[in-house]
Amino acid sequence: GKFDEALAAARPPELAAELPMNLQGRAAWVEARRGNYAAAIPPMQALVARDPDYIWGWQQLAEWYNETNRPQNYLEAASELARLRPDHPTSLTMRGEARLQTGDRDGGKADLREALRVHPGYSPAAVILFDACLADGEPRDARSALAVLQEHLTGPEVLVKQLQYAARTHDADGAARAFAELCQAPGEGPPLFVQMALSEMHNAGWGETAAGVMQAAWQSGDEFNPWAAIYWLDT
Repeated sequence: GKFDEALAAARPPELAAELPMNLQGRAAWVEARRGNYAAAIPPMQALVARDPDYIWGWQQLAEWYNETNRPQNYLEAASELARLRPDHPTSLTMRGEARLQTGDRDGGKADLREALRVHPGYSPAAVILFDACLADGEPRDARSALAVLQEHLTGPEVLVKQLQYAARTHDADGAARAFAELCQAPGEGPPLFVQMALSEMHNAGWGETAAGVMQAAWQSGDEFNPWAAIYWLDT
């Protein structure tokens, strides 16, 4: 298949005796792309051991460790990435996320704030920081992260974050407005965001309000998210 073809391209026979480092890294990447992390991680580990300044290798390892739920390894790789690119928002965000996963809540959030200082519109850092602050009972800091998302990111994910913030701060009207906007947004994609938002409404005790919002969206005559109608019919 296509993965075998990609592996063959990364391992040309004429270079087999001394395969260049970038092609070895590419071969490991192909293995990871098809989910074979056991064949991807050890070769990339060997490459960064040979060249500790191999930025792309550290970034791939950090991503693979995160995807395979190895937070301590994720932190180690992300820390190397931050060493090599200390002022890059991606490096700081990855290390911040890894620190959060390994229990360093303050250090993780500090890294995420630094990522936003370096790049004020970097939404991946704002998403993780919002979730962390909300989980840690820091609504003011969560609101600041949410403001970044509202300015630089559009779509249903932001509406779910708005609803989550409203739920944690007991703002029933704000939650209903966010949920209504989500239900009124057309879309044929997966129901994930409507599911998340509906769950938040039910968990906050606003199930009846949610049902009314979904019904109104469906019966308005305007555009609406079809999943809102489906979930309303199930109530």
